[in-house]
Amino acid sequence: MKPITFKSISKLILCLVVSLMLIACSSSPTEAHWLYDYEEAQELAEQENKNILLFFVGSDWDEVSIALSNDIFPSKSFISKIASEYILVQLDFPQDENLITEEQFYRNYDVANRFSLEGIPSAILTTKEGYIIDKYNEIASDEISEADRAADFIKQIQKSKKKSTTIISTVKKMDKTEGPKKANLVDTILNQLDPDYTYLHTELIAQIPEHDPDNTTKLHEKYLLQLTYPKAMEALYAGDYENAIQMLIEVAENKKISKKDSQEAYYTAAYLNAQMGLEDEQTIAYLQLAYNVDPESEVAQNAQQIISMISLEMEEKQNTDFSEEYLAEDNAN
Repeated sequence: MKPITFKSISKLILCLVVSLMLIACSSSPTEAHWLYDYEEAQELAEQENKNILLFFVGSDWDEVSIALSNDIFPSKSFISKIASEYILVQLDFPQDENLITEEQFYRNYDVANRFSLEGIPSAILTTKEGYIIDKYNEIASDEISEADRAADFIKQIQKSKKKSTTIISTVKKMDKTEGPKKANLVDTILNQLDPDYTYLHTELIAQIPEHDPDNTTKLHEKYLLQLTYPKAMEALYAGDYENAIQMLIEVAENKKISKKDSQEAYYTAAYLNAQMGLEDEQTIAYLQLAYNVDPESEVAQNAQQIISMISLEMEEKQNTDFSEEYLAEDNAN
């Protein structure tokens, strides 16, 4: 038997390293692992401490969705750069009813409704808690192919990687913190999330006054509108429409909140007033107040259009009532 030398040990270690590398290479994923249920994805995301990437597709009717499935999802680039980073979920809305069960379709619909889905195909990146980091919509253009439009999703998602990682880290810190410091971390997270979906994060926002009841962080006013929405909706569901609207007006009149929130509060009050069938004049008054806050904003332009529409309907109704009254008097004579 040959004696064991330093040289022979070195060769042995080298062989082991090479073997391990070969094993690692052979065991690397060759396809993306997909889930088809969002709640199941949340459980797995919790276990693996990953964010969730949701794709909403129309597998048998939307050309870009088909290009995603055929060209993008099986690609090495997607598997190595996207699939390994996130928990992947694919929620399908096919025309063929036989492709998914009715129960699954309605589960998918509930998730789409929760995230205010704007169209198909779309993708949404969320934390494991359901906080929306970013949303992605395909480029609507006839000048580029479906494959290129599908590939654009990946480019958009890759831009979110740094933010996605930062949010995971910040949420972890927040979960271990209490008091005003936690309120500040909540604010940090909200600033990193997609601003179009702030209204969906009421449970997260509610932690600000809970952990900073004395408002030492001065964040109460920043999120006053979002904190008021659940209370207004509760009053609305109880049938107390006037109180729900009044809550929003009080927020709108608060001088410490932003113009954007003030305008949104007036606009929402007008919407509720109209939905409840209350006086058109009051709806117009709220819309005018919304317009006055910031006449250059998109909300102001919408408010102006609705004012014109309601005013025209009121004028037509008045003319109709006058005509009917005139005819009734003429018939009586």
